[in-house]
Amino acid sequence: MEMKKKVLSVFLAMGMAISMLSGCGGAATDDALDKAEEETVSDASEDAVTEPQKSESTGDSKSDSDLYELFKGGEVKAVYTGAADKAEYVSPGNVLSVGSAYDINEIIDLISSGDEYMEMHVSSDPMYRMIDCGSDGEPELLVSVEFEGPEIFTLFLVIKEIDGELNIIYDADMWSRSETIINDDGTIETGGSGGAAIHYSSDAFIDKDGNYKFYYGVETEYCPLEFYVDRNGSFEPISFEGTDTDHLVVYTYSTEAAGGDTTYYYSYGVLDDNFNEITTEADFSDDNAYKQVFMNAGIDVYSKSEIDSILSNKATEIGYPL
Repeated sequence: MEMKKKVLSVFLAMGMAISMLSGCGGAATDDALDKAEEETVSDASEDAVTEPQKSESTGDSKSDSDLYELFKGGEVKAVYTGAADKAEYVSPGNVLSVGSAYDINEIIDLISSGDEYMEMHVSSDPMYRMIDCGSDGEPELLVSVEFEGPEIFTLFLVIKEIDGELNIIYDADMWSRSETIINDDGTIETGGSGGAAIHYSSDAFIDKDGNYKFYYGVETEYCPLEFYVDRNGSFEPISFEGTDTDHLVVYTYSTEAAGGDTTYYYSYGVLDDNFNEITTEADFSDDNAYKQVFMNAGIDVYSKSEIDSILSNKATEIGYPL
């Protein structure tokens, strides 16, 4: 089976810039950024066990809650839809077949034995939490399982009863340099790091019908001498040489169209000596040295207020719960 691509394409392209970064303030900079990175990564599975909520019967011989309880006991299987396979390392998409049904023990066994690159074994019992995607009063089951390989990986599954049948509608994972937080309303926050100077986060959600919808992502790069921008699907560098890169942070925002095409929006910020952002709207005037780099490269750049407007419109378009 062909392996799923392990990392986001934009992360791969942007990651090339790490080796080109300047000292960016030296050891003090690295310490500050490393500390910030450590504080962003949390254990999202810590509070995963709660009592399930009860729901009305869907017309099947068993209610939603009965089916979820039977799945937890390994007595009922869930169909793998493959609709939102977002896991990168502990990926059900590598070992489960779309349209086939599996119980929790089969899923764990297949993942433990199915990765050709990393030896995995389960290191904890599955943990369960009831959530309510779309806040419509109909429960979904969130499952988290820890696997131990080169380090600890956590797999997340969201399971939804549809017409009397359980379906795995979303999967994701996390490890020490990434995080996945699935909230009670089905909103999903992810974050990760490509090094001390590059960080990525995104927001998405699962709606009441079980559909995964990406809201937006943002990659943050500190002190870049070169920065990669999208030019018709390929990433090419633009140079900030000659500017004060020690006080520069660049943002790449991304949204997705219904067909999956990605649109990128670029912005930047000004940092003080302690790496606190002090950007104002005046920093986006045409005579700003950072903006001129983008303008000379033929790349549109957006102020903070313009980015806020773009994201607000996107939230309205896809129904993201602000």
